Amino acid sequence: MKIRTLLLALSCTAFIPSCGKKKKRNTAQEHYHNSIRAASTGNIELAITCIDKALVRDKRPQHLALKATLCYQNHDFDTSKKLFEQCLKDKTITVEYAADVSNNYACVLNQIGDRTSAERIWKSLTMNSHYSSPEVAWFNLGLRAWNDYIILKPTQHKQHAQAALKIAQQRFEKALLLEPNYIDALYCKAQAQIEMKQKAQAKKSLSNLLALTPNHSGARNLIAALK
Repeated sequence: MKIRTLLLALSCTAFIPSCGKKKKRNTAQEHYHNSIRAASTGNIELAITCIDKALVRDKRPQHLALKATLCYQNHDFDTSKKLFEQCLKDKTITVEYAADVSNNYACVLNQIGDRTSAERIWKSLTMNSHYSSPEVAWFNLGLRAWNDYIILKPTQHKQHAQAALKIAQQRFEKALLLEPNYIDALYCKAQAQIEMKQKAQAKKSLSNLLALTPNHSGARNLIAALK
């Protein structure tokens, strides 16, 4: 699933000044930004250590969401789930930020097996005017259907498998209507087209992808196999 990266967005979050707690807030902010820097270099363990120090001083939604996202990336899904839930219950969270967090929360739910709740959240995000990236929700919905297809394909439920494949393709297309240069959606759409024996359409999708990212190894391998 596509967890929306909150790190860069979080780094731009405004901090409300408070004279009485200025030192405390600055310290939390410093640890928070240190965590973002560590995460950007791939050092998740250090990033978690830094955000833990920030959370000791300030449990604002942005800090909780960053820790939850890092735990997700570290495959600690139970902790990630609890932190996202704590974040979403915070009365100070904005509706816009709550929408972003909800996508990542749905990714966690999907990972731990609560796929029904995850799909419900993603569907709601596709219609949420406060959510800035509905294409991500459509993409994640597409991946849900694609995973269903992969599971059903080797079974006797051929009709169900084909239905899931068609739904996946439609959802990837909806993501691309919103963001035509969505690399992951282009790649997955091409995979679905290949499975549906739509060779010409798959080549077009892969060509569009390679025009955007010429070194995409997966797309290069797929288009070579189609020749």
